[in-house]
Amino acid sequence: MEELVKKLNEKLPFGKKSKAIFMVLLVSWSVWFVVFVYSQLFLSWSTNSSAVSQQKKPIISNRQKMLNQYTLVFGGDVMLARHVQEKQMEKGSFACAFSNIADYFSRADLAVVNLESPLTDKGPYPRAGFIFKAREENIAGLKSAGIDAVFLANNHFGDAGSYGMDFTFQFLSGEGIEFVGAGQNKSEAYQGKIIKVGNLRVGLVNQSYNVPYYAATDKRPGIAVLDLERLEQEIVALKNKGADIIIASLHGGIEYVRHPNQDQIVFARTAIEAGADLVIGHHPHWIQTIEKYRGKYIFYSLGNLIFDQNWSQETSEGLVVAVKVKDKKITGFELKPVIIEDNFRPRFANRQEAEQILAKVDQDDLVVKIEE
Repeated sequence: MEELVKKLNEKLPFGKKSKAIFMVLLVSWSVWFVVFVYSQLFLSWSTNSSAVSQQKKPIISNRQKMLNQYTLVFGGDVMLARHVQEKQMEKGSFACAFSNIADYFSRADLAVVNLESPLTDKGPYPRAGFIFKAREENIAGLKSAGIDAVFLANNHFGDAGSYGMDFTFQFLSGEGIEFVGAGQNKSEAYQGKIIKVGNLRVGLVNQSYNVPYYAATDKRPGIAVLDLERLEQEIVALKNKGADIIIASLHGGIEYVRHPNQDQIVFARTAIEAGADLVIGHHPHWIQTIEKYRGKYIFYSLGNLIFDQNWSQETSEGLVVAVKVKDKKITGFELKPVIIEDNFRPRFANRQEAEQILAKVDQDDLVVKIEE
């Protein structure tokens, strides 16, 4: 640079003042050029990194819209705190718990799970015990799997207090993830939601067994606890608002048993009688039996999807249900059992494993597709 300026000074027929101005302009231009090149390289790297870290859900094609054919995928309990969180931090990725199943969920037109740990930016984050508090960075896992909506009515959603509930509401909304089953007050908590999937309008409604200390009130945030009258009202409201398919979900039942209790049965049948097309359950941490009632299916519990309960075979198993929809009607299901490995990360069961897991539940006349 100095040699270039020296040569230019010798050749330019200006006075000292003009030469000084020229030198200032030359240096300014050089600085601007370096900054411009750096910024372009940085932006390009940043954009590429973002594209790699977050899987994009395929855009619903015009062909799908014309055929009115969609796939809705549901998973069971997802708990991102405790050992699951520690394991992901150890591996340097808050998305690695989803790595074996992310692609399948991402390909769905609508993907929904039960989120059993609030997200918060305030610690401490217990490594053991029954208080589930997940770091906000865990949103990366939900995003990597293309999760569109989460059920929040459960017995752990209030584990980070009112602050954690409010933080989760705002954070999920900011990331474009819908939620149902909890809200800033009782009215919001019970309110069902409609999610548009192409030409299809999917209605979701969610309640939990009675957890009085986390129940929403008129003035306090919380979850929707079991209320059959409100359940009927919300299903009718969803239908009146134009929902094509309505899915009701209950977080309830007795833990570690294969069959539903009376509360689960009454909830599910009431939902179907009120107009729901499908019932999805969770909380028992085991896959439970499947029932057909008035031509509609009830999956009483999908078991665990992501959880750290490797002390038994049953708690290390879960069920993912893909709901096939054509012409705004449910036409079939694909059942895909999962096995949780290393006490935090699920994988899809192979054919032999899947047959053994599904043999544990009553399938009635349900057509089951097991892939290799």
